Amino acid sequence: MANPTYVFPSIFGPGFNNGVIPGGSLDSALAIDLQATLNGITAHAGGGSTTAYPLVYGYNHVSTCASNNDSVLLPVAKIGASVTVMNGSTSTVAVFPQTADAINGGTAGVSITQANEVHAIYCCPIAGNWFRIKSA
Repeated sequence: MANPTYVFPSIFGPGFNNGVIPGGSLDSALAIDLQATLNGITAHAGGGSTTAYPLVYGYNHVSTCASNNDSVLLPVAKIGASVTVMNGSTSTVAVFPQTADAINGGTAGVSITQANEVHAIYCCPIAGNWFRIKSA
C-alpha cells in the first residue's frame, strides 16, 4: 500500500495551536485520520473483499482498474468519518465495506459499483453504515 500524505489544517483558523484541540487532536479523538490522501491506487484484480485494496479516510484516487469489478475496501464505518473515492480508471470498480459494515442500508459486507470517472463521498452518520453521495 502506498504511504498516505497527511494534511491537518486547523479547523479553528490560522494560529490556533496548529489544529490541535486542547486535550488532544480531533483525529485522535475520533481515532481516524481526517485528511489522508492516497493517489495511484490499483484496484485488486479479480474483485472480492478479502483481497480488495484498502482505502483510507480522506481522499482516494483509483487510477487503475484493469477489469470491471476489480475491488477496493472502505475503512471501518465510524460515526463522523468520510471517504472520497475518485475512480479515474477506464473500468467500473467494486467498492466493498468491511464485513460488518453496509453501504446505503444494504447487506453487510456487500459491494456497490462505482463507474469510471465518477467521484463519490462515503459518509458515516451511523456506526457501521456508509452512505454514498456521487457525481453524475
